[in-house]
Amino acid sequence: MAGSRFPRNVVRPRIACVDHNKSRAAALLGMGTTLLALWVCSESFVADAAQVQRRNPESVDIGPAVRFRVAVDEVLVPITVTTDNGRMVCDLALPDFRLFEDGVEQSTNTLLSHEAPLIIGLVIDLSGSMNEKIDGLRLALFQFLETLGPGDRAFVQGFSDDVQRLQSLTLDRRRLRDSLSQLNPSGNTALYDAVVEGLNELVLNDDGRPVLVVLSDGFDNSSKNTAHQAIRAAKVAGVPVYTVGLGEKSKRSLLSRVFPRPKRATPRGMDQDRLRELASSTGGRALFVADIQRAGRPLNPALRETFGRLSQELRCLYVLTYGPTEHGLDGRWHELYVEIRRPKLLARFRPGYLAAPPQ
Repeated sequence: MAGSRFPRNVVRPRIACVDHNKSRAAALLGMGTTLLALWVCSESFVADAAQVQRRNPESVDIGPAVRFRVAVDEVLVPITVTTDNGRMVCDLALPDFRLFEDGVEQSTNTLLSHEAPLIIGLVIDLSGSMNEKIDGLRLALFQFLETLGPGDRAFVQGFSDDVQRLQSLTLDRRRLRDSLSQLNPSGNTALYDAVVEGLNELVLNDDGRPVLVVLSDGFDNSSKNTAHQAIRAAKVAGVPVYTVGLGEKSKRSLLSRVFPRPKRATPRGMDQDRLRELASSTGGRALFVADIQRAGRPLNPALRETFGRLSQELRCLYVLTYGPTEHGLDGRWHELYVEIRRPKLLARFRPGYLAAPPQ
């Protein structure tokens, strides 16, 4: 049945550093749901290795400097459900869902719904190109915070040349607002590092419905992690990633002015393909806003509408859990499919998860 917390038998990943080659890069492969967790260790990171050892983890190697411990428990599947005309559906119960892994129906254990608190990671682009956009974005985020429930928690991370923690996970809205008031864009864009670190922060929390919200207007030019590593992490993390691309309308050439197309101009300037892939691989959603208001101007209606839609969707987010079949860490991508028993309802969910092979 629906509940407000993760059941005690759902074990979040405990991460142990195995090898780091003195790298400061951080990466995560959390099967969060299949509970696969990765951390590329830095000198200062200390993990509870004893907890991992008690779970009999296996050592996994996905690169010359990346080795980590994993433990597989229950799979967590974030799901959003809408009517055929796009209205959110928030009143479903566990019997309304059927879940399939690789075409085989699974026995589901629990369902978290709107009664469960949200755990939200706000990951904000603070590169120099955000200078004229930051005031409008800050206003939108202030309004977004006002829509959170009393038990919802959030943290704030900024990224430019590197990733900065601006506010740790908290219930305190004043602290969150204060951290947003201090946003000061400059430098480059470490988007992939920010995604990896944000996911790692979320899978270390053991209750609620975790969500990563990534806001960016540019292409990565400063990360230690690659696009492949960030997207791979997102594909197996078990955390839905919602991306908000903050772009500009494409400029119209003289030819397009003489022969205008009825098609609406699309945003440019951000890495739309990567933002879409991060979202679609996790059951999240990619949203794009063109020409948000410049510094000192009121909140753009399109930006207000985007965050209103995001808030409503997160409020109605479901998290379904089940015990996977006995395939272990076989290195395969396991496809997931969710069916709603009620008619004329549509579900969006993570397409599957990767069971990374042992070394």
